[in-house]
Amino acid sequence: MIEKLNNSSHRPPPESIDEIDFDLSKSWDDSIQDILFSNNIHKLKTEPLLESALMQWVVTRWRSKEVTRLADSHSHSNIEEIRFLSQLATTAPGTLLSILPTGKITGISPQASSKFRNLVITNQDKWPGLAISDWMLLLCIDSLPKTYPHQLYKNFSTGSVAEWEDYVYVVNGLMKSVTGGSNLRKMSDVISTIFYELFKNTHDHAREGIDGSIIGDSIRSIYARYYPLDSLDHLKQKGRELDAKTSPVEWYIQTILKNESAYTNGFLELSVFDMGPGLAAKWLLKPTLNSGEQVQYDAVISCLEKGQSSVQKNGRGFGLWNVLQALKKQKGFIRIRTNQVHAYRQYAMLSDLGMQKHSDGSSTIKEILYDWKRLHVTSPSRYPSVEGTLISILLPMGGA
Repeated sequence: MIEKLNNSSHRPPPESIDEIDFDLSKSWDDSIQDILFSNNIHKLKTEPLLESALMQWVVTRWRSKEVTRLADSHSHSNIEEIRFLSQLATTAPGTLLSILPTGKITGISPQASSKFRNLVITNQDKWPGLAISDWMLLLCIDSLPKTYPHQLYKNFSTGSVAEWEDYVYVVNGLMKSVTGGSNLRKMSDVISTIFYELFKNTHDHAREGIDGSIIGDSIRSIYARYYPLDSLDHLKQKGRELDAKTSPVEWYIQTILKNESAYTNGFLELSVFDMGPGLAAKWLLKPTLNSGEQVQYDAVISCLEKGQSSVQKNGRGFGLWNVLQALKKQKGFIRIRTNQVHAYRQYAMLSDLGMQKHSDGSSTIKEILYDWKRLHVTSPSRYPSVEGTLISILLPMGGA
């Protein structure tokens, strides 16, 4: 959250996922400074997937050569600089911005930036503590591998990630700290699978560029937020008509609440974000700006295919394909935003759509995604390019 510490121009961040795409399609006006996440606190708590999407928006704008300033601390002392960064870090996108290398936030010295980064690392090392919150964020700063969260890494010296079985610790942490966490116990295997596969994918593929070079400013993260039903009143049907302007995630939530309302008490978001080259670019081994949208879409689909994970241990480790299986079982939702691809898939309605039928009567999930702008249409639209990869999951909680 950025508080108004002085008189200046302010730029409110986008208030929806669609607004993020619209904003990124426009040039940045550098005469406007100070992104006021504080004005969007209610939105961030009640618009599923928005807060994590803003993390990617922040990084995309931060890496843009046309952007020279994202905020001004107006600080006159080291204490004021730390206070400003602390205010910034009350949201997930603000936290990410606060620990990125200095330069796009004016008025922050390298010393204050380093001190605050160490504070963030120390605090996340204590997670899960006794504090109760409806969201959590763990960050991996790849230039500082010795500071990797112990919850996600088994051995700092070798850089090996925790095994699937170890992720029960992360899930138990969610139970303790995320509001409504008691509902997670019976879903611990599913949640562990999703977090393990998504995070392992970032470790294997997002720390290096398409040429194999180390990405110096790489930061990877896992994020979770619980949305209780009473925070989603604005998304409940209640006479509202769904139309072409309704986002896929709103369609999904309203479908779940209409058909499973007696069993659903909220939704859990699980998101994994990285600052790597993007799924399509990594698969194609070349920049994607001159690649067509269909080529990029096909590359992302290839990443979802069974067997693409480099780890296959104890029957786990089928990579992103394994995530699709878990979502089918739990009637979940997935959003993928990478390069110029913006796609989703959900299992609340038309659950047999996108299934491969076999001669023995069984069926398996096809590796397909649907275009964000068009319900259940696989042919992709063109979207503005984004940095890294963001994969977000929504799961209905309470037995749906």
